[in-house]
Amino acid sequence: MDFIEGLPKSIGNTVIWVIIDKLTKYGHFVALAHPYTAQSLAIVFMDSIFNFMGSQPLSQLAKFHLGRAQQRMQAHANSYKSDCVFKVRDWVFVKLQPYRQSTLSLSPYHKLTSKYFGSYPIVEKVGVVAYKLLFPPEVQLHPTFHIFQLKFCYSLPFTIVHPPILDLASPLCPNPEAILARRRIKKGNKAVAQCLIKWTDLDAAQAIWELASDLHTRFSQFTLEDKGVVQ
Repeated sequence: MDFIEGLPKSIGNTVIWVIIDKLTKYGHFVALAHPYTAQSLAIVFMDSIFNFMGSQPLSQLAKFHLGRAQQRMQAHANSYKSDCVFKVRDWVFVKLQPYRQSTLSLSPYHKLTSKYFGSYPIVEKVGVVAYKLLFPPEVQLHPTFHIFQLKFCYSLPFTIVHPPILDLASPLCPNPEAILARRRIKKGNKAVAQCLIKWTDLDAAQAIWELASDLHTRFSQFTLEDKGVVQ
């Protein structure tokens, strides 16, 4: 405890009373004005310091209850999860969401499309929670997936459903068959033309929007002018 005196007036106060709490190492600074006595200091101490220190047990109690609530929420969330481990040569389905996976083609009703594709064999375990799958050449996806994206295949299906991958830069990409619609979108500070493309051997529901400039570059034999696309 100490007093700093001889300071310029601030709201009538010229003294700073410095009190250090030895337990918490907190420093408390109280502005005082002359004259002050032991009795007045006791009143200031009770109002400014004791009330503050008395609130610490309440804050500790609040932290305790918050921590216990977090533990309950974590236990409730983990109750819906189970430890799942796959082995090499196991067959699994892959969970993909076309409206989030940028390399998958979009459909008008993307949230109603399939979520699981495959099945595919596991060829390698990567780390603790990831696995590498064996994809056929036409599936242009990174083969490593987190365990929560995989679902065990108990019996091999008669037909394997592959993800609808459409990559204009890939030689495996199908050819455009027709333009179903056209529009202009804002890209940067200019408007660009897009075409809703129906692809060969694919349903119209799997038509996606492509930039007209990309179609010009990748499929030069596909005449956009004949389809009424705005250039």
